[in-house]
Amino acid sequence: MRHTANHPSHRRPLVGTVLATLALSSLFGCEEDLPDAARIERVRPLGARWEPLEAPERAWPRPGEAAEVRWTLAFPGEARPFEALLAACPAAAGRYGLPQCEAGAAPQPLASCDVTRPWEICGRLDVPAAEAEEMLLLGVLCVGGRVRLDPAADPPLGCSPDSELQEGLLLRTPLWRGEGEANRHPVFSRLLLDEAPLPTAPDTLRLVATEGCPDVPELPRLPPFGGTPGEGEPPHRVAIELPQEAAEPLGDGGREALFTAHLVTAGKLARRFGSPEPAGDGASLRVEVGYWPPPPEEVPPEGRLVRLHVTVRDGRGGFAETVRALCVERP
Repeated sequence: MRHTANHPSHRRPLVGTVLATLALSSLFGCEEDLPDAARIERVRPLGARWEPLEAPERAWPRPGEAAEVRWTLAFPGEARPFEALLAACPAAAGRYGLPQCEAGAAPQPLASCDVTRPWEICGRLDVPAAEAEEMLLLGVLCVGGRVRLDPAADPPLGCSPDSELQEGLLLRTPLWRGEGEANRHPVFSRLLLDEAPLPTAPDTLRLVATEGCPDVPELPRLPPFGGTPGEGEPPHRVAIELPQEAAEPLGDGGREALFTAHLVTAGKLARRFGSPEPAGDGASLRVEVGYWPPPPEEVPPEGRLVRLHVTVRDGRGGFAETVRALCVERP
């Protein structure tokens, strides 16, 4: 599946893949050259997930069933033109421990999904009834250039030389054959800002410019930070809570580990990654992240919209993402 996106209002699907514990840049080199890696200053792939059509909460597809793959992106403001491509094949071990298509299998592009959210890339496939134990998904996103698919190349997916930015996606996911419990995607309970509920950002705020605070009554309002963000104690704290059952039981009697990632379009977060721990209520898992709003010189007179993107992974193919928004306004 190949797709070109020219504007955030574009309503056709883009493309997608599933992201697990492998870094996004594994295929194509490190893109983590930001002064603040938790700051969204370019298009950022956040992660992706399998969604079998008959059970979208399940993270593992079954051979022979139809499934969609959804990949979520974050933008600092309005989207820029890009192309993306997703392909899949039965997985085998490759060089340096990286997975590759099994011998004789070429990556096959996914078909298009119908989606109405321009920040989400979607591809559909009928999972092959293969003998392989895992499927491999490969994806590429090219900003300002064209995608390429060459099964004889290493890697087989890439971008044209004139691309300003390329992001690669790679994941091997178990095929579930109905034995035992299949892995499910984790879910969020709630997010809090200074212990007050932080409402989910309306879809209309996910792809708008960051200057100016929209007239949305439920958006929290914060003043700019008067010092240097990152120095001293953060003036605000974001708490991320998940139900305890989000960490599913494993066969050895333990529970899977969950990992969160946090990114923001303005200001500074105290850390980019976290690992939720049991909360005091005995029913939740919780991780806290300090936040410094942007300084006054980064806040225009009309205010500045800030988006907080949070993801959670279970290291076994399960993934979820949520977005919150707030406004920083001068006194």
